[in-house]
Amino acid sequence: MAYKTKAQVVTKIEKDLDLEGEEFIQADEMTEYINDGITVVEAQMNTLGLRDRYYYKVAKLSLIQGTADYAIPADLYEHKIREVIYTNGPTIYRINPMDKDSSEEEIARLNLYQTTDFYSYRVRSDSSASTVFQLIPSARETLADAITIGYFRDIARVSADADLVEIPDIALLWLYQYVKTKVYEKESHANYNSSTAELMKLEELMISTLQGQLADSKSQSIEMDKSIYQEMS
Repeated sequence: MAYKTKAQVVTKIEKDLDLEGEEFIQADEMTEYINDGITVVEAQMNTLGLRDRYYYKVAKLSLIQGTADYAIPADLYEHKIREVIYTNGPTIYRINPMDKDSSEEEIARLNLYQTTDFYSYRVRSDSSASTVFQLIPSARETLADAITIGYFRDIARVSADADLVEIPDIALLWLYQYVKTKVYEKESHANYNSSTAELMKLEELMISTLQGQLADSKSQSIEMDKSIYQEMS
């Protein structure tokens, strides 16, 4: 699947709306509309359980003896870690998340007595700008690439013209229509209502198409979230 760049997306929308060379919609507004649309697509794909198909990624962590806190991948989506694996030669095992009911006292004791049990982990948010992967107990050894984290990454937002719009083809068709509808809304254009109706049809098509990619044939239909259209009106 070849992703389109932001510049390619903007060019198509401006051509379809005959906006080439006009300045009614500023460049930063167009970028905001595109990123808002990506946010909606991301939410739909997460609801459908398709993140692992398109946005699954692995990262390696190297251990430093006595250190508990490590930087998490910068593109980790809403703390959604799928699995964590410890590897040291022939010793390979899954690191499980710490029980959510575990107390700070229990964690302190595990660190103090340096148990030889398997590691556990938790993701700790110290502030809106500081989230860490905490190994429990603290690392017993210094070891390169000892931890493999399998996780779901963010869909990248766009800024520069060369940035890629990383969504499936059917979602891209919806995104084109979404941005066009936002432009019509700003212009108070006569085509706004018909554009909104077309947008809803495309969203139904997008969801049904993406659902068809699910391996589980027993997946249930998911009702389309129409709140976005209520916000437009």
